[in-house]
Amino acid sequence: MIMASAIYLLCALTALTCSMLLLRGYRHGRRSRFLFWSGLCFGLLAVNNVLLFMDRIIFPAVDLSLGRASITILALALLLYGMIFEVR
Repeated sequence: MIMASAIYLLCALTALTCSMLLLRGYRHGRRSRFLFWSGLCFGLLAVNNVLLFMDRIIFPAVDLSLGRASITILALALLLYGMIFEVR
């Protein structure tokens, strides 16, 4: 149980770090819109990982799978939008 907790939290921290780096690159770089959409996607994936931690470790009796799936679909939809409409 302790190993699973560590893995869930490290995944959330990794996704949050990726999101911050992508958004920082968007803000300081060439203003590539794909960096912006990718940063938002990874931010939502970090939220998904936090919800996964809460679902499995903190509140095992509560089913948060619908919320996690919704956030994942939204994150991937943002990335897909960025890939289709913002890349030149």
